[in-house]
Amino acid sequence: MSIDPKRLKDLRKQKRLSRADLAHKSHISQRQIARLESTAAEGSKVRDRTINELAKALDVEPGVLTGELPIPEAFTPLSRRGARRPRQVSAWIQPEVSLAYALIKMRYGVNLTTLVNAAPLMFVLLAEGSFVWRREKLNEIEEALKSLFDLSAGYRRFPAGLSDVHNGARLESASIENRDLFGEEVVESWEHGLGHNPEKYNPFADFLRELSEMTNFQDMIEIWPDWINDRGPLKGFPQFSVCTDAVDRFTAGSEKLNTALEFGFLRLDHMPEELLTDDAVDKRKEWLELQFEKLPAKAKEFVKDNLAFYESFRASLTTGKGADQ
Repeated sequence: MSIDPKRLKDLRKQKRLSRADLAHKSHISQRQIARLESTAAEGSKVRDRTINELAKALDVEPGVLTGELPIPEAFTPLSRRGARRPRQVSAWIQPEVSLAYALIKMRYGVNLTTLVNAAPLMFVLLAEGSFVWRREKLNEIEEALKSLFDLSAGYRRFPAGLSDVHNGARLESASIENRDLFGEEVVESWEHGLGHNPEKYNPFADFLRELSEMTNFQDMIEIWPDWINDRGPLKGFPQFSVCTDAVDRFTAGSEKLNTALEFGFLRLDHMPEELLTDDAVDKRKEWLELQFEKLPAKAKEFVKDNLAFYESFRASLTTGKGADQ
């Protein structure tokens, strides 16, 4: 595969990193970074490890560097008039999150500026709610453990097995007290065979999944099981999408167009306003199909590959097998 030199250079500058900074973060030499940023290197093959390390250092997906994925949007700097000028904010928005903002605005009439300013309140409520949820679960586990220890009195082999669970409960209690949101302090329990796999689960992701199920929001929120983001701005969060029912209405259920929207190849905010009404479904789909046909071949191939992956993943869920099996 090859790296787009301009993208690499632009992303590095937008992250305010010198070549030396990027070399330190990625463990790729300054000389090689300079060569990769040169237009003379355009189209030359680059090792997967190099692409992955640079992507990790820049907090983007590898496909962003190769041109297979669009460059994530940045928040428009926020400002307001008044005696006290607030600090400007700049952050990367992943394509699927950009789509979510557009859908939220259409559903609730709340714009991006409002959502950004309200984010601390929403996040703290969810984070603290997850700690309450974990403490309640832990209390139930500790009560069950006490009962099991009492029942196993005089039976030596049974308490030996319970000691691992007791150790896990102790680690979880310390994690909650330390406000360890993603349970990173408990990762060692996975190594001890207690069933905690941070690549698939963490306590905050588990809480979000259960909250979604409890509130019966499945028509508006889809949270993928066994899938945790391992990089980027949503590292530690489960893979999710919001207002999924609205996307289906906009595309008349076309999975191809849904995927193109999710990955940022198509943009709802670029759509003519007259096509956003409920009675313009056919014209809207026609417009989206036309825009899709104008996409580069790489983008179309990417959408096709992801559709095949999603189909395989969903099939694995119905058969009870993992997506990697």
